[in-house]
Amino acid sequence: MKIQIKQWSGKSRELLIRKTINHVASLIFSDATLRTIKTINVKVINTPRVTMNNKQVSVHGNAGPNKDGAFDICIKSTLDDINFISTLAHELMHVAQFADQRLLMGYEDAFWKSNDKYHRYCVRGESHQEYLDWPWEKEARDFANVYLKHFVLNENSHKTSLAASKSRKTS
Repeated sequence: MKIQIKQWSGKSRELLIRKTINHVASLIFSDATLRTIKTINVKVINTPRVTMNNKQVSVHGNAGPNKDGAFDICIKSTLDDINFISTLAHELMHVAQFADQRLLMGYEDAFWKSNDKYHRYCVRGESHQEYLDWPWEKEARDFANVYLKHFVLNENSHKTSLAASKSRKTS
């Protein structure tokens, strides 16, 4: 899987992006999904936008397939590292949903596969509450929350073990 990163503003997060993508991929992407995902383009920009209630609104991130068969993720550059990681994990879950064809998105409708059956949802003119209730958003939000806890725990345990090993070397 190829990872391309374009950043127009903010601090460089290339290492954080690559580490997070590779770790998330190892957790949620099946072999079949990895074969489907040839390229992930990550764009770090000032204000990713989506259309909600027929208006352009700023969001932390968005993701979806592009015309070239790759997947695009846009993430807000001004997020702190924790929110950046959480948003990237959330958007990577959407990439998996699209790649596995559990989520199909049209201009006015989305189709979510559950129990081997597609269910249609109207996504044009949606309210914020409807957005929060969509099953693909719930799955991405739940995963991002669990991943963030896992990431923070791993980072803290890594720092603790690193500090312990440094104190042993100086003794």
